[in-house]
Amino acid sequence: MRKQIITDRLYLRPPVIEDAHAIKSLISYDVAQWLTRMPWPYHLSDAEWLTHVQSAPSDPIWAITRHGQIIGMIGLDGELGYWLAPEYHGKGYATEAARAVLQNYFANPYAAPLKSGYHLGNDRSANVLRKLGFAPNGVTMRFSCAHEADVNLQTMLLTPEHWHALNPVHVETERLLIDPVVSDDFDPLFDMLSRKDVAWQLGRWPHPLDPDLLRKRMNAMRWSGGWTATFALQTKSRDFIGMVGFHSPTNGEADDMSLGYALHPDHWGRGYMSEAVKAMITFLFDRFPISQILASAVIDNPASQKVLIKNGFTEYDRVPFIQRSRRYEVISLEYRLKRDHLSSL
Repeated sequence: MRKQIITDRLYLRPPVIEDAHAIKSLISYDVAQWLTRMPWPYHLSDAEWLTHVQSAPSDPIWAITRHGQIIGMIGLDGELGYWLAPEYHGKGYATEAARAVLQNYFANPYAAPLKSGYHLGNDRSANVLRKLGFAPNGVTMRFSCAHEADVNLQTMLLTPEHWHALNPVHVETERLLIDPVVSDDFDPLFDMLSRKDVAWQLGRWPHPLDPDLLRKRMNAMRWSGGWTATFALQTKSRDFIGMVGFHSPTNGEADDMSLGYALHPDHWGRGYMSEAVKAMITFLFDRFPISQILASAVIDNPASQKVLIKNGFTEYDRVPFIQRSRRYEVISLEYRLKRDHLSSL
């Protein structure tokens, strides 16, 4: 079901057949000349598409409204497209509406790169797309109904990675700021992960730690809206204290989302990790179509076990494995938290 979207100044809703007259009154040649599918002159009979849209509620198209009045349209029919009536140009409405639609689109971890484009000479639309993060992807010819001829179209592309780099998620708790790891986090990460008392509690980090290994892994840690990322934990004064990450080896196909974390020893025993894990549980269940979150703790790490149990995880297995930094076999306690159990906590 296509959902309604609310921004600071706009209300985006599914269009209905009753909008036909309002839409016709907004469309002038100044609108139609920059659109490929818009005929000119535009007649009421050209609004038959509203019948299809109303009968297909999943189609991603919205009427852009302000104070209850339609001012334009926006949609994702294979690519991002939009228009505003000329009297609403220059107020940032197109950027505001498009940003909200893109945020909804890229919240899907399976989101593919998104195309858009503008007629050469349409500097206003070009500026909107550039502000949103779209990059040039070649010039092509496309038929324009208004011109009844082919026109030059500058195609544009926005990848999930670039969108999320420009619009990173942010999680905040009473005492912590939780943000995707960035290159500036290398030094505090290395300081923490190179400590023997930290590495011994983690499964895949060797000791001593090679800086090049951390640099390589930080590429995989980057948040791109998908099924793997690591977030830095900071106090409200921006002091780095640890990290928390998640990973699904099958990109969700096997419902195998797992959670991992590490805390600098200077901050042990203060409840920071319990606070961070609680926040990330909410983030993961809100954002991803998963029914459970997995986690593990080595058998001689009671503090980590306590964090998981406090947040509702239950042990379901014990697995021996060769711990990377210790280089000998240890027992891993396997935990999981079911989505339907979360509501009872």
